[in-house]
Amino acid sequence: MRHRVINPDTRLVQPFVYTQQQLPTHRPIVQYIRQSTAKQLKKNKQSYELQDSDLRRRLVQGYGWQDNDKSIIKIDADQGKSGTKRRDERTGLDQLYTLLEQDKAGAIAAFDVSRLYRVTSKAEIGTFCDMVMELHVPIVTFSRIYWPTKADNDQLQTDLKAAGAFIDEIIKGKLIAAKNRHIEYDFSYGGNFIPFGFTVVGMGDEQANRKFYQEYRPHAELVRWLFRRFKELGGNLPLLARELVQTDFRFPPFEKGIAARVAMRADSDGSYPLRNRQTIISILTNRSYLGWYEYGGMLVSRTAHDAIVPLDDFIFAYESLTGTTIGGEPLEERKPRERRYGGASALLDGVLHSGDAAVYVIDSRYAVRPEINGFPHTELAVLVAALDEAFSTAMIAVLGALELGKRRGLHEEINACIQALQQEQEKQASDFTQALARIDKEIGIAEMDKRVSLRAGDEDGATKAANQLAQLKKDRRAIEAKAEQASKEASELAECGNLIECACQQWSSMSVSKRKRLIRLLGVDANLIELSQHFIRLDVQLGLPVNKHLTLYLHRARGSRLFWSEEDDSTLALLFPTASKETIMEALPKYSWASICYRGYERLGVRRSYTKKDTLTYGDLQVIGQCRARTDRPVWKVSTDKIEQFVGVGPGHGPLWSSVRPVQAL
Repeated sequence: MRHRVINPDTRLVQPFVYTQQQLPTHRPIVQYIRQSTAKQLKKNKQSYELQDSDLRRRLVQGYGWQDNDKSIIKIDADQGKSGTKRRDERTGLDQLYTLLEQDKAGAIAAFDVSRLYRVTSKAEIGTFCDMVMELHVPIVTFSRIYWPTKADNDQLQTDLKAAGAFIDEIIKGKLIAAKNRHIEYDFSYGGNFIPFGFTVVGMGDEQANRKFYQEYRPHAELVRWLFRRFKELGGNLPLLARELVQTDFRFPPFEKGIAARVAMRADSDGSYPLRNRQTIISILTNRSYLGWYEYGGMLVSRTAHDAIVPLDDFIFAYESLTGTTIGGEPLEERKPRERRYGGASALLDGVLHSGDAAVYVIDSRYAVRPEINGFPHTELAVLVAALDEAFSTAMIAVLGALELGKRRGLHEEINACIQALQQEQEKQASDFTQALARIDKEIGIAEMDKRVSLRAGDEDGATKAANQLAQLKKDRRAIEAKAEQASKEASELAECGNLIECACQQWSSMSVSKRKRLIRLLGVDANLIELSQHFIRLDVQLGLPVNKHLTLYLHRARGSRLFWSEEDDSTLALLFPTASKETIMEALPKYSWASICYRGYERLGVRRSYTKKDTLTYGDLQVIGQCRARTDRPVWKVSTDKIEQFVGVGPGHGPLWSSVRPVQAL
């Protein structure tokens, strides 16, 4: 018979025991800072101080974290980005997730939860709340702490949903809706920049029933002149722009008491010089000068205010510059556009630039075309064939050196690098797949909510479910595209390794498309610089897995076109008759000795001897001396992390591979 054991200390109802929650102050905390717009960054400095120094002070003095960057990891990479963006759309938020997932931080700090998210997607909010619960991560805000408990996690979800609902229900649903109704039905000014030639009636008057444009004569007269002059010049915009510069055309300062809500920046005297191409076009195509009012991409009214420009002048400018009628219909005769040929066979097309200036392929040349006041200007041109051959020669030498390094384990190192990058891309693809699964789950719930609300006649509930469904499907499309891209990049890395080996063995027989694909897969970034009249430098960064920096020097027989200035002519008149050749060339470093002698005879009637070989300038000779550049073939040097490895000299004649050899480092 079994004996029953009675424990006198056992109780059916367990007493309540309070467990004190402890913040992990021994571990780093991630301090996340975000302001939604660039305007907030500039205007609302106090908000940044609250999120940065005030919150940090509370973390240190109130909770016990150390006041250093190891203990408090500040992330402010998402400044100027909206909280409605997902993790994959925000660099800083992605960094926060990564630190927590890799167990490099134990808590999150944000001024309030709206700094983390203002999304309405339940999938995004649910993923975040699940993560902090699973990893036992507390969230410290300025007013409270969300502990990793069921009750606090539920409250966190509620507060995050409320932050997202504020955008939809209050900002978009009420404030913006009311403003838009006033604009659309009352034809009232909506707060945009005011075109030159107008002021706004009722500006600053909160009691005004309607605000609208009226003519501001000091500027309106100049606007009318612009339209009239553009027509007189036959629609020649560059000619008009040069005339504006020569005459120092500018809009005068606004009279005292008139708000200057214009897009142009004023000079120190308060006037507004008109120089930029896009600004001139925006004035000459602004339909508000006909009495139209447009807001948010919508035509509100064609009679919102009085016109200040004659109709025929405006139509001429508008049709000349846009190629359409003022109603948006395309014209039968379109103005000719500049054609750019040769990009299909140019290896560096799309990866070549010159500082911040774009480089185009025009008439078999790489042309650097920076914009001066918005007007393109060819500053530097190099033959596509010459630059591509020099670059190819140098790149093959670099890849060939890597191939020779197989015996030293270098090949295995590259393969390991490729595999590591592939694993990283595959991890991204896996993360996106998980995100898609969560979205699909929430889509199913939203569809069910919509059906239930419709059956119950709950119109408001059905609308909310439909909005949630639309947001989830939008997120799904975006993440699905990124998942496909991550998977594609992983396969491309393997292809890159194969193409490197192929290029080392048979570059000359590779098709142009394969050559360009290898360049793209290597992440080539090429910067073209003019060192002197006849020498250019090409700085090339070869990305992973090669990870080399290539500097190439190339001579071109025809340099950029030069015009003698008055200062140059004065220097020539002073030195040419008596000074030595070296002295004159040093004083005029942009011109060759042959060019100087020709100019000297033309201007001064003085003859000095020169030969056909005197084509180099003083600047050219400096490049040859300092960089070991040559006139008969390209020269390059290769480095890794600024450590020079070897110098190469390209072939002067013959096939691409002839004379390719590494030589002694400088």
